[in-house]
Amino acid sequence: MFTYSERPNTPAAGAGRPVEPRIRQKRSEMLRILGEKKRAAFLHSLVGTTATILTEGVVEDGFRSGFTDTYARVAVPAAGIEENALIRVVLAAVRDGRLEGRPADECGEAA
Repeated sequence: MFTYSERPNTPAAGAGRPVEPRIRQKRSEMLRILGEKKRAAFLHSLVGTTATILTEGVVEDGFRSGFTDTYARVAVPAAGIEENALIRVVLAAVRDGRLEGRPADECGEAA
């Protein structure tokens, strides 16, 4: 997201009295906070479900990340998980703005 500003030769540039920069900044901040809340609610709504993720190459702090088909980032323990693999995971928790999961086969879920 970015704060609106007029640009020369656009309809907005001649649309009348512009919104003050401090109001623009306040509105941008409000939208950013709302977006963060909505994202957190979405991630929390996925906890307890099972999803397929496509894993990435980077291993960080013992976890490999991947994305669900709804673009939610999921971290899974990296041991035995290859890069560019499609794996089923049970989504267990939200920590630091990302989902954490476990491979479904480790949780007794059918693949």
